[in-house]
Amino acid sequence: MAARDPEAPLGAQEEDDVVRGGRSEAASESSERLWRTSKLTMAAKVYRGLSGMALPRDLSDEEMLAILRRLTEACREPSPCFQGVSAFRPRVVVQDMLRHLGAFEVVANVLGLEASIADASLEAGEKTKEVLKLAFLFLAWVVHGNAENQQLAHDQNLEEIVDKLGEDYFAALPLAEIFRGNMKLVKQFPTRLVGKLIEYAVQAEHDPAFLEVLSAVTKPDSQTNENNVAMQLIILQELTSVTRIADVMFLCATPSAAPESQYHHRQVMMVEAAQHDADGAEHELRPIDAALGELQIRGDTSHMPRLLAYHCRLLDALAGSAVGREDITNVEAKLQSMFNPTNLLKTLASTEVSLEVRNPQIGRASCRERV
Repeated sequence: MAARDPEAPLGAQEEDDVVRGGRSEAASESSERLWRTSKLTMAAKVYRGLSGMALPRDLSDEEMLAILRRLTEACREPSPCFQGVSAFRPRVVVQDMLRHLGAFEVVANVLGLEASIADASLEAGEKTKEVLKLAFLFLAWVVHGNAENQQLAHDQNLEEIVDKLGEDYFAALPLAEIFRGNMKLVKQFPTRLVGKLIEYAVQAEHDPAFLEVLSAVTKPDSQTNENNVAMQLIILQELTSVTRIADVMFLCATPSAAPESQYHHRQVMMVEAAQHDADGAEHELRPIDAALGELQIRGDTSHMPRLLAYHCRLLDALAGSAVGREDITNVEAKLQSMFNPTNLLKTLASTEVSLEVRNPQIGRASCRERV
């Protein structure tokens, strides 16, 4: 096959390969000239998409959904290794490009469509809600692991995100990514939100997305491993508050075959999750619908019952309250009273415990090793 002329413009299919991270022969050539052309092509495609989104009322809901999905997919690429919370890693060059092209202002414009739902038909209102959900998923990927974008979203979009937390728009997902691994911003996290996030999680049938935020703000700084002791203490106190602990805690910490026990309930849900994962079915109480679930930072959890996903995120948040460069002895002591070490090790050794549950259990066990 003849070599491609690096001076020639990219075709439509080759443009798609660049934006989607494809590896076609033309798009994967190492020529520096071709790489520069590819980046310009990507910028042009992104700009065309954002130009349409800047005035969302001029686009149909289907057009907005298509553009948002495409831009969201452009922000990430499969990772050769697991990235802690995701099988994907951020595509920084696209994230930076989106920032310079005004993506955060565009998101604000799209979120303004919520005002039209009240006067819309039922079908049109549901479609607009889907657009809002995808806008929040897009925002989550634009800021994921990108300190400059995290700062900009914090400054420009935080207030609106917080206002939408009580709605079914996945607003908690970008909120988590704004703060994840960024200690400068974690120190500015509104402490009043901790209790509200827990209450939202319980009210929404134990929605795990709200606890994802708590897990994110307990994550040590990605550069210095610094932890925010004050925030970790507040999170543990709010999670274990006597006024809500009965509704919040689903630890499954004590092995039991009794049908009414949390441990047995978790066993049943893990079997259900494995079956749904194998046959591709969606659980009736899934945390997020499958069509959008694949765009989550954590990946598709549509095969998991909502309560099982909540259990995993609860363990993440509890374990996160005791990690970091600075030891928190009183937090670790509190957690030790909640998790018997023998039972914890039995859970980790059990072949009946799924990977989704074992991972946060490992996080909890690793905290114990430091004591």
